[in-house]
Formats: sequence, structure tokens, C-alpha cells
Amino acid sequence: MEEIGRKEGEEVYLIDYVKVMVKRKKVITTVVLSVVVLATIVSLVMNRVYKIESVIEIGTVSVGAPIESPEQVLQGIKRDVYGAMVREKLDISETDFPKIKTGNTSGTNLISMEINSNRADQAKSVLDELSNLIIAGHQEKTKDAKALLESEIELRKKDIETVGKDVERVKAKIVFLEEERNNLDAKVAALQKVLVYRQDAGSQFALFDTKEKLASKKQEIENTYIEVNSSENNINAINGQINILEKQISDIRMTKVVKGPAVSEKIVSPDIVSNLIIAVIFGLFLGIFLAFVMEWWEKNGKEMKSEK
Repeated sequence: MEEIGRKEGEEVYLIDYVKVMVKRKKVITTVVLSVVVLATIVSLVMNRVYKIESVIEIGTVSVGAPIESPEQVLQGIKRDVYGAMVREKLDISETDFPKIKTGNTSGTNLISMEINSNRADQAKSVLDELSNLIIAGHQEKTKDAKALLESEIELRKKDIETVGKDVERVKAKIVFLEEERNNLDAKVAALQKVLVYRQDAGSQFALFDTKEKLASKKQEIENTYIEVNSSENNINAINGQINILEKQISDIRMTKVVKGPAVSEKIVSPDIVSNLIIAVIFGLFLGIFLAFVMEWWEKNGKEMKSEK
């Protein structure tokens, strides 16, 4: 029974609260409307803040490696490495310089830069100049990388030229050796004809000696051809190295702006809808509070006056 009594008492207590709010509904409504109107005026008067965003893609050198890692670029922006130069170029004070948010899509060389500002033109200029500074720095690095690869190619070409001269020299030597071999072949044939009619020791020794010289000459010619083949293979290998170096040069990609500074169509702040929702909620709390204060004063104010 006591539990039921308490429940009924609580129900009556809550109904009393509802009755107060119904009784003071004009006050509550007036407060809510006043807060909403004030929030609307403030929202309309506040400066419009827009999002200005730009995206650059870091270039690559030597087998797709980035000119500078995205992490290094992000740290450079966060540590204001470029900020001083941008401020000097655009004549912006440090206090007026906008905060730049940066990001990198994982697994890519894309760097996003974002500014929320009510000065859209200034923000665009800042992002433009920041991109230009990053690109200019990377141009020097790509220029150095390309120059290094080109110097390597020139060295390889000089190696080919040196080896090519050796090949020509050895080929000329082969011509001379072939002539000597032909002479020895002819001499062997002549001595063999002599031995048909004269089997003396001198002729036999001369034939034996000439055949040995001929065999030695053939071996020398064979070794010389091997030397030529080795040199030509070396030239092919060097040409392969040159092709790789030229491919690395063709794979060099300059850092570029993928998306120039663009102003968002929607404003970032003030968010009028959110402000109005907050205003309604705040107005309700304030109105209800004021309603209960008025109710309390109405019930207890007279008693306080009479006691005095």
C-alpha cells in the first residue's frame, strides 16, 4: 500500500510539474522564440567561413620512389618551414596567417591542404604559394636526380666507345692472323707435295714444325674471336644498363597540383540549422526554469512579504 501511495504521490508530483509548464506556456514560448530569434540574428551577422582545399601529388624519381616522402612534406608544413616564406611573399602577419590542415591518403603520394577561413581569396593565395614553394623545392631535386642519371649514361657511353675501339683493334688483328694462317696452310700443302717425292728428315721436320705453327695460329685466332665475343657481350651489357638509366629518367615525375585551391559551396560556419536546434533546446530549458521560478515566487512571495 505504501508503495502504491508513493507511486500515486509521484504521479501527482509530475502532474504538478506539467500543470506549471502548461500554465506558463506563454512564458516558455516567448523565451524559446526570443532565443531562436537572437540565435538567427547572430548566425546571420557572423562571418561566413568557407573550406578552401588544394591537393598536390609528390613526384617520383628512380623506380617510383617519391622525391620526398609524404611524411616529410607534412612535417615541413606543420613545422612552418614554408610558412615564413609564404607570409613574406603575401605580406601576411603571423597573427593573421590561417591554420593549415594537412593529410595524406595512405599508400599514395597525394597531399591535401585545407584552410577554413572567412577570407577565401587570402586562403587561396596561401595554398597557391605553398604549393609553388613545395614544387620549386622538388624541381631542384628532380633536376639533380636527372643530371646524375644523365652523367651515368655518358660514362657508360664512354665505356662502350673504349670497348668498341678494342673490338676494332682485335678484329684488325684477326685479319692479320687469318693471313698468317692462310700462309701456313699453303706452306703445309707445299711441304706435303715435296714429301711425296722426297722423304728426307729436313723436309719432314719442316712439315712437322709448320703444322705446329698452324695449330698454334688457329688456337690464337680462336682465342681472339672469344675475346671479341666477350667484348661485344660487354657492350650489350652496358647498353642494357643505359636502357635502365634512360627508363629511370623517363619515370621521373614532377610534383604537380592535382586540385587547385577551391572554395567549398557550403559554408563551414556558422551552421545555422545546428545553431537553431541548440537555440530551441536552450530556450526550452531557460523557459521552463523561468516558469518554475515565477511559480515559486507567486506561491512564496506573498508569505515572505507578510512575514516582514
